[in-house]
Amino acid sequence: MKQIASATGGHPGEYLTLKFFQNPVEADSYVKMMHNNIDFIAEIMK
Repeated sequence: MKQIASATGGHPGEYLTLKFFQNPVEADSYVKMMHNNIDFIAEIMK
């Protein structure tokens, strides 16, 4: 994350971690958590 943030001028944040705690049903397994993280990252990169 730090490398991507540095390369893109962004800031490594804690949003992905916070998102998990805000809605644990969407991330009740590692696979679901990663799927949701990837969806979120893809959406903000558009």
